[in-house]
Formats: sequence, C-alpha cells, structure tokens
Amino acid sequence: VLVFSNKDFGIGESIDVTPFAMFVREDGDHKVISRDETFPLEKWKDISLVERELLLEFFGYKSKIKEIVEKNKTEEYITLNSQ
Repeated sequence: VLVFSNKDFGIGESIDVTPFAMFVREDGDHKVISRDETFPLEKWKDISLVERELLLEFFGYKSKIKEIVEKNKTEEYITLNSQ
C-alpha cells in the first residue's frame, strides 16, 4: 500500500489509512494508493500531475499498468482479497 502522509513513520508501524485508488498491473501485483488523515486526497486526479507521472513511471516500470481504478473498485478489491 502506498500511503500519502505528512507524518514520519517507523518501519513496520501500523496506521489507519483511507484507500482512494489502485494501479491494476499486468503481473497481478496491484498497488493500492491511500492517504492518512493528514493528507486531503479523495481521488487519483487530486494528486499533482508531476507526482502522478512519477508514480506511473516507477510502478509501471516492471509491469505495465493496465488501468487506474478509483475508490469504489479499490475498496471492492480489498474486501475480496482480505478474507
């Protein structure tokens, strides 16, 4: 899970997040994009263009990103895959 936050965290620290988007990748290693309470994002387009391009380049390097899904489909994916 990729987390947008204004806080510093320690390795392995557990926090509450709100997922709002997900990269659906060809290799099946999808990437959930979330935020904590310090970062006011609600959808993929709320991320600056520069940051979106950086994320797409980084997470699409190893495996092609087939699509970017918004909050409802992301939450559905999490529910189906966390049982």
